[in-house]
Amino acid sequence: MNFRNALALSLVAAACGGALAGPNTPASDVVTIDQSKATAGGITSGDTAGFPITISAPGSYRLTSNLVVPAGVDAIQVSVDNVTIDLNGFSIKGPGTCGGQTGSMTCTALVTHGVAPAVSNIQRTTVQNGTVGGFGYCIDTRAHTRLTDLSLHDCHSALTALEGSILSRVAIYRSVGGGLIRASSAEQIQVYWANTGLSTHRSTLRGVSIDSVHSAFVQGGPGYVSALSMSSINSTVLGSGVQSVGGNLYNGVAF
Repeated sequence: MNFRNALALSLVAAACGGALAGPNTPASDVVTIDQSKATAGGITSGDTAGFPITISAPGSYRLTSNLVVPAGVDAIQVSVDNVTIDLNGFSIKGPGTCGGQTGSMTCTALVTHGVAPAVSNIQRTTVQNGTVGGFGYCIDTRAHTRLTDLSLHDCHSALTALEGSILSRVAIYRSVGGGLIRASSAEQIQVYWANTGLSTHRSTLRGVSIDSVHSAFVQGGPGYVSALSMSSINSTVLGSGVQSVGGNLYNGVAF
């Protein structure tokens, strides 16, 4: 960089009130969350000290550390529409664990939530880019949810996503239930080692892998399935009205 360009950049930075932001610097309108902020409270209005973190204002929130959550409480409760939670490569860790053989697996955490609505009608919640594990319900969301680039483990139920939701690149491991997807679109979903795979209704599924699961797949009504792969399954159920479109395998055999 020559002197003239360096001078121009320094003048731009000064005009903006400071140094130029680096590539990983959160934008000014993103609220950051870490363990110490969760302990102190006050992340949004009405958020008390400790867990659960209450998000009561729409906008973007980003983890800057792992969150370690004690037994018996939720991690994050969302009480308003239009919230994006970027885990930023970090984890929300509850104390629960799951174990046992598929079909008889049990979990120690049955009622707590990793991310959940504070009231039932919350819409347009996005959770992305990280890991949630050790809760009764790892991610429990409602309509128009977006769940992307997530690993969910040691959950009694890994996820709930209702009407108009979009899910992509979600891995579920060691869970009593893979979860519920209703009237939504899901692609690149993997469920491994669980009692039940995915309970879906009027949804479109693409590129779904279900392995080492007792009851693999339940489509509770009309829906579309493509590139479904299942193996090591005790029982398989495809509901009435399911349209199976190409590339589906059961233990390596097309169906």
